[in-house]
Parts: sequence; structure tokens; C-alpha cells
Amino acid sequence: MFFQANRWGMVRRWSGLASRVGLLVGAALLAAGPARGEEPEETARDVSTRALLEKLDEQQMPDVMLWVLERIEADAAASPALKKELPFRRATALVGTSRKEADSKKRAAIYDEADRQIDLYLAGSPSGPQAIDAYTQKGNLLIQRGRAKIDQAKRPGEDRAKVLAEAVAFFDAAVKCLQTAVEPGTEVTEAKSAEDAVILRLREVGARIEEIKGDDAGDDDKAQGKRRPARRPPAVEKELEQLEAEQESLSQKLVQTRLMVAETLFEKSKAFEPKTKEWQEALERSTKLHQAIVEKDPDKGGGALARLYQGRNLAQLGDDAAAKQALGDIMAIASEVPFALSLKARALNVLLGIWLKEKQEGFEQFDDKLVKFALAPVKLPNRLDADWLGMKYQAAALLDARAEALPAT
Repeated sequence: MFFQANRWGMVRRWSGLASRVGLLVGAALLAAGPARGEEPEETARDVSTRALLEKLDEQQMPDVMLWVLERIEADAAASPALKKELPFRRATALVGTSRKEADSKKRAAIYDEADRQIDLYLAGSPSGPQAIDAYTQKGNLLIQRGRAKIDQAKRPGEDRAKVLAEAVAFFDAAVKCLQTAVEPGTEVTEAKSAEDAVILRLREVGARIEEIKGDDAGDDDKAQGKRRPARRPPAVEKELEQLEAEQESLSQKLVQTRLMVAETLFEKSKAFEPKTKEWQEALERSTKLHQAIVEKDPDKGGGALARLYQGRNLAQLGDDAAAKQALGDIMAIASEVPFALSLKARALNVLLGIWLKEKQEGFEQFDDKLVKFALAPVKLPNRLDADWLGMKYQAAALLDARAEALPAT
């Protein structure tokens, strides 16, 4: 089964006027100096400062975040570890400000500075979660820049070929930043991409879990390959729980990173004329990566997303039979949670396009159950976005074409 409802829940965002006020008060407190005699080492102040920065990022308040970062940089009490993070945090805030910048040249300049800040941070060879976040952020930034170039190429007066070539370069750089360059079967030894960083952290966490569980066995039990019932101190038990939760989170992050790579290749295909060799190669590479995710993660959300994108790619490549099979798997999801409904709306949008081409054969596939789904109001937290609108428009077009095909009475 491609989807298990108990593995998915809605992510609720922290909000509210009182919370915003609290953030600003917390930011103001950063200016206060340390108590006499304190050493500039990692402190509770640093922990609360990081929490503040995370909340500002979550609340999409990049201007305030940049102001706070300036205060941290000037704060002698801030630890060296916290100050080492500043370039990455600044890049995150800059990307946030770029979303409100309408001028394409100014936005490009913001991207340039954000890119420079991330490279400055990566030059310090971060590891663990910090490396994962930095490479992922850089990949996201490069994807945004590639998309911006594709939009730029559509404007009158632009050198379309030149601008699209620049888009391809950004997408290629994003893939390099996200995807491991290590050949299958070869061990990753250093983090040169987001995928490398996740794999290394997974290995580290897994080794510690095995170490803890191995300590549960006595010498005789170890020799016989047996383990005694766990009798761990509470602190070790808590550590194990946290490690296992991190291991699960990292496994999901690995799937998400591979999905990003596959989708970057799909975005890259838009920089080429349809049916060209380069267009086909980009789509085929994307489809192959999605298939690998489906095979490794069939029963979770990542596998369902990959199956959806695989079906979309196959439809674009003209393999309608394979596309219908892949998208049919999505339509067969029984769950009614918002995520599943969103997947089905996107799958039906592609299927309707195929059925419209097939005419009578396709008309018959759009049964009463699917018509009811297509015409039903969109339920929150899903919104009437481009995917839902496209699906509803194509549903109306198919119903209209089907009515016109009926014999005259």
C-alpha cells in the first residue's frame, strides 16, 4: 500500500500576536551583556537565541531576523559556535527577503549574497545536522534561481537561449549540491552534498544505537548472539529514544533529499524545448530516480509522492499506459486525510489530460465517483491552488467533450 494514514499528520504553525511580541522582546534582550565573570562559551543564552531565530524563520520575518543577526555579531557574549552559524542564518534570512523583492535585478543581487554566505559557512566544513541544513538550503537557493531564469526567459526582449542556458547551469549546480557523487556500493566518507551529510549522520546515529543495545548483552550472551532484557539507566534510555527518533527523521530526510534531486531534474527539463534530446534525458533521469524511491519507500508518503511524479513524467514523455498505471496507484489510496486528497487531485489532473486525448475510451474512465471527487469543494487545509484548479478545469472540459460526443436525439 502506498500510503499509511498513521504516518502522516498536519504540521501546525506557531502563530499569534502574543508570540510575535515575545519574539521581539527576546530579540531586544540579546543586546544585554553577560553577567560579570561569565566566559564567552556556549550558554543557555545561545540556546534561547537559536530558538528565537528558528521562530523568526518559521514566522517568515526575515527583516527582523537580519536585525537580530547583526546584534549577535556585535555581542561579545555570543559563543564562537553560535557566531560560526551566522553566515548560514543570514543566507536563510536573505532568501526570505528576496520573496518580497519585485525587481528581478535586485532579487538576483540578494541571491548572490545569500549564495556567498552559504559558501562562507560551508567553507568551515560543518557536519551533522548543520551540514544537512546548509547543503539543502544551498540546493533550494539554486533551484529558485533556475526557476527565476526560466520566468525571465519568457519576457519580451530577453535573449531566451542565453537565459535558459543560465537556468540549466543553476539546476545542474543544485543537483551537485544535493546528490551524492559517490558510486553505488562505495562508502561515503565526507559531506560534499546534502545526501552525503544525511548518510554520514545516519551512520553515526546507527552506530551509537547499536553501541547502546550491544551494552545490554553480557559476555556469554554476546558469544551466543543473544541479548538480555534491557536494564538501562534512565538517561541512557532517554538517549536511545532520542537517537531512534532522529534515525527515523534522517531516513525521511534522505527520501526528501532524493525527491528534491529528481524534481530538480524535472525543473531542468523546462529549460529545453519539448521533445529535444536534452529535454528527454532530464525527464528520464528524473523518472528513474522517482522509481528508485518508490521501490525503497513504497508504503510511506515519500513513495507516494515519487509515484505521482513518476506518472506525471511518464505522461509528458508520451508513455500514457505506464502513466495511467502509476497514477492509478495514487487514485487507489483509500485514506481521506488532506495529504492523500491533494495527491489524488494532482494525479487526476494528469489523468484527465490523458483521457481527453483518448476521447471515448477516456470518457468512460471518468466515472461517477471521480466526477463527484473532481466537483466537490476543496476542504481545508487544502487550498484551491493551481493543481486543484487545473483538475477542475479539465474535469469540466472532459464532461463537456463527453456531452458533445453523445448521439443526437
